[in-house]
Amino acid sequence: MINNSQPPVHNQSLCLTESAQTGLLVSVGWAATGVSLLMLRILGSLPADGDSLRRAGLLLFFLGLGVLTRPLVQSREDFTPRGRLFCSLLTTLGCTLTMLAIFPGNSSALTWLLIPIVPAYAVWSSEPVLREFLIPGSTTATYPNADSPTSERSAPSDQNVVQWMTRKQTPDGQELVEGMAQLKLVPGQKQAAAHIVFSPALACAPEVECEPLADCEVDAVVSESFAHGFRIDLRRTTQTDQSAIVEIGFQAIAAKSGQEAA
Repeated sequence: MINNSQPPVHNQSLCLTESAQTGLLVSVGWAATGVSLLMLRILGSLPADGDSLRRAGLLLFFLGLGVLTRPLVQSREDFTPRGRLFCSLLTTLGCTLTMLAIFPGNSSALTWLLIPIVPAYAVWSSEPVLREFLIPGSTTATYPNADSPTSERSAPSDQNVVQWMTRKQTPDGQELVEGMAQLKLVPGQKQAAAHIVFSPALACAPEVECEPLADCEVDAVVSESFAHGFRIDLRRTTQTDQSAIVEIGFQAIAAKSGQEAA
């Protein structure tokens, strides 16, 4: 049977998904560009008495680019709130410094025309950041609490699945994984599937047992098992149109690669 007496252990490893890495690189790129251009302007390598119209067009180009990149770093579900805050600040800083560096200073008409644009953009781009920082609870809680046990997110098709697990090696050389998967069923939903991920993968496909916890009125069956994870198919056993939080306990045992043949 499944042993649920021990609490799951918090996974301390930090893993960024590909889209999160993209958002981080964009933010760092904006910050580096802004600082570099502003230093060139201060040192005189980027003189202010250049072509005013060309400078204004370049400023508007960077402004539009900043508008397009804002959703990339501020609407990432795979970012934690702190990560989104950090990347948003970097992007806002980089865009603002870039526009200040290329600001045309030899045309009073363009100066008065563009003066409101830079601070307006800075305020607009930092508004989600300020809301997250100043207003408690403004960020939707789509991530496990950093102080609670957590582990890998499920596959993209299982956006409502949260899983916790412990992983250890038994005295006879087998790998034992015990944990729990939590899945939300929306009103009217009769069936669901949960994909549990092992990271890193086990040495071979494990033998998996699972059962509903807390008197959940569902049937749970392991339909597929691989070295990198397994799939649980759920079916409601009662007729109800209410939403439900289903908790499934599981235990997976995999032999080490050298013992698999035995």
